Amino acid sequence: MKKKRIVSAVCLATMISTTSVYSTTAAEKSTVPTDSRTTNVSKASDNDDQKALKAKEEAKKELTVYANSIIDKVNSDSSLTTEEKKVAVDKLKKALERAINQVNILHTHKYVDLIKREMKQKIDEASIVKNKIKDESKKTIDEELKKRIKIINEVDESTNEEKGIAIEKAKKEAEKAKINIDNAKTNAEVQKAKNDGVAEIHHSNPESKIKENARKAIDAVAKSKIENFTADTNATEDERQKAIRNVDEEVRMAKVAIENARTKKKLKI
Repeated sequence: MKKKRIVSAVCLATMISTTSVYSTTAAEKSTVPTDSRTTNVSKASDNDDQKALKAKEEAKKELTVYANSIIDKVNSDSSLTTEEKKVAVDKLKKALERAINQVNILHTHKYVDLIKREMKQKIDEASIVKNKIKDESKKTIDEELKKRIKIINEVDESTNEEKGIAIEKAKKEAEKAKINIDNAKTNAEVQKAKNDGVAEIHHSNPESKIKENARKAIDAVAKSKIENFTADTNATEDERQKAIRNVDEEVRMAKVAIENARTKKKLKI
């Protein structure tokens, strides 16, 4: 009986020993793949970081070059005044600064291109100058010219020829004002060019010499006739007075015709 128990104990010990060996070996084997995966993950993470860093640096350089090119365009834009250029450039610099900050906070290269496109759009928006003073000033010139042409055409005392001359003068003054506005560098210079142009347009008034001269001619002819009638000793007083009344009526009708005439050609004296 004791012999059987000793054999059983030996077998049990052998089994425990063998199981322990196998367990240790399995544990050691299982740890090898785990260490390998950790190393691969670490390498992948380092690779992503390097990609992100490179992509971000390239994006920042590209955005800087892009913004500077827009700034150059703004500074060379003759439709902007010095003050407008300064405001636009300041806005562009701030937009670039925000763009750089947006790129810096990225943790992966995957979104760099997306952010870059969005930031370029923001930079473009920052370069837009609304209600340019030169454009607004030229609009004022056009509006004043339109008003002046309307006023000129309403002057009944002037013929169409005289009105046409005045309108052409007003148009030339308007074009001159626009050129001066375009050539102006500062807001103050633009304002002066606009004010001077408006004043010159307002000074474009039609002459009324044709009708005035026609009336004078009528009066001269009438005076001559009346003097002849008065000096005619062969005519009675009644005949002279009748002749004078006829001349007065002719003068009245002639002056009505002058008043209603629109062209020089229709002024028949």
